[in-house]
Amino acid sequence: MKTTVRTALFVLPFALLFLGIRWLGKGDAERWRERVAPQCPGARVVVDEKDLLVIAADAADALDEIFSRNELISEFKSLFQDVSRDGDAYVFVWPVTEAPVSSPGGDDDDDDDGDGEPVPTSKVVGVDVLVNRAGGVRAVYHEHNRLKIRYVVRTWIEDGTDDTRLNLYYPDHVEKWRCGKEAKSDNPESWERDPRQPNDIPTPLGVMPWFHLRNGRPYGVPEHANAYGPQRMISKLVSSLAAVIDFQVGAQRYYLADPAIDAVYIPLPQHLHAQYTVRAARSGKHILVEKPAALSVAELEGMESACRSSGVLFMEALMYRFKTLHRRVKAMVR
Repeated sequence: MKTTVRTALFVLPFALLFLGIRWLGKGDAERWRERVAPQCPGARVVVDEKDLLVIAADAADALDEIFSRNELISEFKSLFQDVSRDGDAYVFVWPVTEAPVSSPGGDDDDDDDGDGEPVPTSKVVGVDVLVNRAGGVRAVYHEHNRLKIRYVVRTWIEDGTDDTRLNLYYPDHVEKWRCGKEAKSDNPESWERDPRQPNDIPTPLGVMPWFHLRNGRPYGVPEHANAYGPQRMISKLVSSLAAVIDFQVGAQRYYLADPAIDAVYIPLPQHLHAQYTVRAARSGKHILVEKPAALSVAELEGMESACRSSGVLFMEALMYRFKTLHRRVKAMVR
C-alpha cells in the first residue's frame, strides 16, 4: 500500500481537487491557483494537472484498499442502521503497522480490546476503520462547542477476567484504565492505569481517531423513539389475542375434561353462549353464563335441554337478583 495515514485521512479533499481541476479545464490552472491560494495561506497549491492526477490516483487506490480491507460497503449499511436505531454511532480510525510494537515500560500490548491500536512506530501498511455502536462509546464535547470533541470514552468487559476496561481518547494521546470485577466501577478510586500499558499512547497526526455520527446535537435520538408506546400496546393486544385463541382451540377442552372442575363461568361473546353451555353440560359441569344467556328462544331451549339431560345446574349471571336492595323491595312487594 503506497499511502500513509495522512493520505488516508485526507483522501476526500484530494478527490474533490481532482474533480475541480477536471471541471476547470487545462487552461484554467492559474485561475484555480488564484481561487485556492487565498483560502489556504502557507499551503503549496498544485497547478500542474499531471501532478494532481497522480495524487488523486494514489488517493483513489488508497481509498479502494481501505474500503476492501474493512468491508466498508457492508459496514456503512450497519452504520446508518445504528444511527437510525440509536441516534448515534461511532467510527474508529487507526493505522495498522506491519509488526507488533512493544508497549513502553511493560509487556507487549495484546490489543484485546479490538481497537487495533499498536503504537505506529513501524511502517504503516493499512488503516482500520471500525464501526462501533453507541452502547459502549461516548463522545464528550466542549461545553460551548457542540462540534468539537474533548475526549471519547470506550468501555467493555474483558474476556477471561471480567474486569471493566476503559480507554480515554484525546486528540494527542490515549489512556488505558482498568477496574477489577470485585470493585465498584462508579467509584473513581477503583480505577487504575492498565499495568500492561501504563504510559500514554500518542495518537497519529495528533487528531481524534473517533468520528461521531448523530442525527441531533450534541447527541442523537432514535428515529422510532415515539413508536415505543404504541408498539408496546400493539404487542399486548397481539399477546392477549393469542392467549384467547389458544384457550379457544385447546385449553378449554382440557378444562371441560378435568374431573376436578365442578362448574364453569362463561363470559364469552353472546353468540357463543349456547355452544359452550351445551359443551359444558355434556361434560357434567354446572354452568354460570353471562347475560343475556341466549339470543333466541330456540338457543335457550337447546341449552335447557342439554342441562336437564346431563343433570347439571344452569344459571344466568343476573346479579341484581341477589343484591340486598332488590331483596328488600321483593319483600315489601310481597
